[in-house]
Amino acid sequence: MPQKLQPEWEGRVLALSDLNYSTREVRKLLLTQNIVISQKTINNIVNCVGKRRRAKSAGQKSPTKRQRLNDANRKAVKKIDLLTRKENPPFQKQIANIVGIPRTSVQRIIKRLGKRIAFKTTKYLAGDKAEYVVTLDEAMFYVQNCNGKRKVCYVKRGEKIPENWVVQKDNFLKKHMVVAAMTGREVIPLFQVPKKVKVNADWYIDKVLRPLVNIHLPRIYGHELHKVVIHHDKASSHTSHKTAIYAADIKRSKGITIIPGSEIPVKSSDISPLDFFGFGYLKQRLSRRRARTWKGVWKVLNKEWKKVTPELCTKVFKAWKRRLRLVAKSDGRHIENNRTFIVENVKVKFGFQMHLPVSGMHSGVSKLELGLNVSHHLPLEEDTCLANFQARDWIRMPFQLNSIREAMKIAAKFGLVTVGETITGATAVLILNDIVTKLAHLGGEGEVRMEDFLNAAARCGFSREVGLALYNVMGLLT
Repeated sequence: MPQKLQPEWEGRVLALSDLNYSTREVRKLLLTQNIVISQKTINNIVNCVGKRRRAKSAGQKSPTKRQRLNDANRKAVKKIDLLTRKENPPFQKQIANIVGIPRTSVQRIIKRLGKRIAFKTTKYLAGDKAEYVVTLDEAMFYVQNCNGKRKVCYVKRGEKIPENWVVQKDNFLKKHMVVAAMTGREVIPLFQVPKKVKVNADWYIDKVLRPLVNIHLPRIYGHELHKVVIHHDKASSHTSHKTAIYAADIKRSKGITIIPGSEIPVKSSDISPLDFFGFGYLKQRLSRRRARTWKGVWKVLNKEWKKVTPELCTKVFKAWKRRLRLVAKSDGRHIENNRTFIVENVKVKFGFQMHLPVSGMHSGVSKLELGLNVSHHLPLEEDTCLANFQARDWIRMPFQLNSIREAMKIAAKFGLVTVGETITGATAVLILNDIVTKLAHLGGEGEVRMEDFLNAAARCGFSREVGLALYNVMGLLT
């Protein structure tokens, strides 16, 4: 094996070459210093022959010499490739034990395969992306939805409900399917599904997607079509092979993205704007009208759907973003909106399951006493009457309702909520957590020192009184 050239030897060769010594003279001078280099090697050094020398002269990284894999290494690479394809791959140390090679070798093989560690994060509908989202869904509408009768009434104790007040259920309702679509900018005209038509992939593509992509979306978005994302549920016509081929086709031709079946959010009324707003809105408006035929119902539906303003669309999509985050926060569990309070034109919805964790509740302290104890630390106006709120409400209400004026100001300052919008109880609790984190600079754990909290509140532009009230309430809630 030839002797490896030292870097200083190459430096001496280049220095002598710069002094106009020939390759033969350079070799003789180096022999006097007990450095044996062939004349051909000296010529290669002077003329910068070789990959590493060329890369070094160009200021690039020196290329590494790749070793050829033997049969044992090929089997290890194949096994590691299969193990790293799984949804939940084992740790590199576990892979090393399975394959029988060092962990560093596993790391090197994974890098050679062109793979890297990627976190399975949630794709959020964040920022201005909601403006370019189009959501569509189907629902059944009935002629009997018109001139609707409420299912509740008021009676005195012991009084019976009159027979003619009871809402009769008819098993032979005149029903029709309607497809609705909504964007972050405005609503799209309704699509009517004719009777005795099977809603398969062909009908869905020809009667819904083609008009949507070729007529309505270009009118709304113009040259921004490449930003548009279409959302629908996991109905068979939406996830079929034909629909997937059509989605790939319009992605290539127009840049419009249709969410693939594997990425469609879980089927739930909590996270579909047309479920928690659109169809309920239409059926509520329809119950106030007196249409007697399907033709009249269809006319009313179109008229009422056109009344949905762009501002209302923006508000609905903001609520959609919050719902998606709440579902992700609750690991896909159902979120509820059961109860509504209105204070100073700020509508706050919250569920019965959102209870304040008051520790004294199980130590013989009454609910009324706990409620009054909490109220003493809240910056309420003088004209606010505590008698308007029952003791159970103080226990169940989140922080926002107890201190609605100051808390909403703080939340609005951080851009967490705006006055006049609807928020859920789970959102209210998350807002409180965000306020605490941003004021106290905590990661969610640890003890909050009062002085640090007040200093952080002062840096955010809040008075000492507000900061002290927030700190006291936090002490009661934790």
